Amino acid sequence: MARVKILGDVSSGRDNNLNLMRLVAAALVALSHSYLIVNGEGSSQPLADLTGFTLGYHAVNIFFVVSGFLVIRSWHRSSSLTHFGAARAIRILPALIVCVVITALMVLPFASSLSLWAYFTSPQTMAYVPLTASLVTPDAILPGVFETNPVPFEVNGSLWTLRYEIVCYAALAVLGMLGVFSNRLKMLAVFAVLSAPLIVLSFMPTLFADITPVQHLVRFGLCFGLGVLAHELRDTIPLHWSGVIALLASSVVAHGTAAFPLALYVFVAYTSLWVAFIPEGPVRKFNQFGDISYGLYIYAFPIQQLLIYQLPALGPLELFVATLAITIPVATMSWLWIEQPMLTHKDAMYGFVRRVLKLSPARA
Repeated sequence: MARVKILGDVSSGRDNNLNLMRLVAAALVALSHSYLIVNGEGSSQPLADLTGFTLGYHAVNIFFVVSGFLVIRSWHRSSSLTHFGAARAIRILPALIVCVVITALMVLPFASSLSLWAYFTSPQTMAYVPLTASLVTPDAILPGVFETNPVPFEVNGSLWTLRYEIVCYAALAVLGMLGVFSNRLKMLAVFAVLSAPLIVLSFMPTLFADITPVQHLVRFGLCFGLGVLAHELRDTIPLHWSGVIALLASSVVAHGTAAFPLALYVFVAYTSLWVAFIPEGPVRKFNQFGDISYGLYIYAFPIQQLLIYQLPALGPLELFVATLAITIPVATMSWLWIEQPMLTHKDAMYGFVRRVLKLSPARA
């Protein structure tokens, strides 16, 4: 009988399946969106009828769990709050800014019903890049773009989740500055206090049907928090396939009850960590290709919309295959030319920011 492995023993190095798992999650979001973009309605997406949540919903939850697990590690390794914030900004913003500029100013002008002059002089176009790249309004529209698509006008329906990612970063930083993670008992007490209302709200989602930001904060806060908690308790958490089966069974039993969302989040969190750190062998070689999941996530939706605009007869699976064929090379270029270089030189960039802001090490 194989020895049960402890999360802390298998998660310390870089030899894992995180890049592959995140790429698969991004691809599942694209698959889910393929049904939405072809049919024009969210209820057509896979798993919507079976679980009450779409395939993309589950895949994004994976991102937040993994993010919580990794970002708390980044917090512990950061020398200051500024260093932590700079590291988070470098990971998200440069690739996002390039994506927004390319889609809005180089590609989508030719998908607009307006002339190029009317397109580029429109206030919507001039506002789109700063508002979207800063995530102030990630669902802004471009004039005349995709107006006849089944999902009309929507340029990039994936970016809205990034705002909640940043909210989670900020919440973690506040807790870190308060010293919550320096003492396990204090951490557990604070998490119990903070998670109690989130758990209660997850049992009563219909009470907030018209307040979607509250629902999103509950969902993403729980998933991100589960990742953080798993990292902080990693020396006590066993990872075994039997745990995956047991939590799946608990989700099935809870289906149709108020406890189902919470059971589902816990199942997704545990399974994500098991997949990330337990399977070994040739699958681990995928890490050498880098992390192209972010590029796939931020580019897939506008590419899907553009494909349907040009080829409206495509079915969901055809759209998905075509999207991967186009987006994976784009995501690879984003990783090789933007994301990886920025991450490689992030310490130098942090030093530059400190000098520009004239921050001493103590203030930084």
